[in-house]
Amino acid sequence: MLNKDDIAALVDRLDGAARSGTATRAPTVLYPDLALADAYAVQESWAERHRATGRRAIGYKLGLTTPAAQQGLGIDRPIYGVLFDDMRLADGGTLALEGLIAPRAEPELAFVMKAPLAGDCTAQKALAAIDYAAPAMEIIDNRVFARDPETGHGRRALDIIADAGGTCAFVMSETGFDPRSLDLAKIETVFAAGDAKETGLFSNVFGSPENALVHLARELAGRGGSIQPGDIVLTGSPLKPAALAPGDVVTADFGSLGAISLSIM
Repeated sequence: MLNKDDIAALVDRLDGAARSGTATRAPTVLYPDLALADAYAVQESWAERHRATGRRAIGYKLGLTTPAAQQGLGIDRPIYGVLFDDMRLADGGTLALEGLIAPRAEPELAFVMKAPLAGDCTAQKALAAIDYAAPAMEIIDNRVFARDPETGHGRRALDIIADAGGTCAFVMSETGFDPRSLDLAKIETVFAAGDAKETGLFSNVFGSPENALVHLARELAGRGGSIQPGDIVLTGSPLKPAALAPGDVVTADFGSLGAISLSIM
């Protein structure tokens, strides 16, 4: 287990990387015995530090929601990170890449909650706790090297967890819909970034996106937390993230549910 000084040192290192726009060495390189509890302790310490500066936590994002993504990064479950109010970008707005390290984007669904969820719950209870859903996309930026320049050690899921879950920014449609009015697993999105275009089906997210809430509620309860009314939850993506470059226009078209976009500078 990491001690308080170790945790503070990692938060300092990761914050320094974010400020400088330069990747740093992975926590699992610096602390080879890093455990899942340690990684989330670093993330929570980072979040507490930023709350103390006046930033407001507004929800959570889920990541690594497919078995293939998990296996490639050495974990057997999805991960989560904290969303802050200043991470939200306007639909149709812009994102400047200056100061970012390796930004990528992916389409997601966003749930805005109207009731709390804690501990074990059913998918039906999770659906009932949602106020509305909306098309969304997440911008990911990892502050640790994908591969350590000294050892060749590859970035692991525990590194991403400690690094705020890779959270950077997100876009969410201003127009929501009732998630109980359709089969969420059958939602399809056409996602385009630069010259690349892919189609994703949300059955690839936990089998159906409401199950993301079931998983998150259970994970948070294990660390003394819960999903609260007003929280925004990004469910995870059915597609691999796409790299971003200046001049790109990133779009996620959800058909009759709407479309969102972001211009990259």
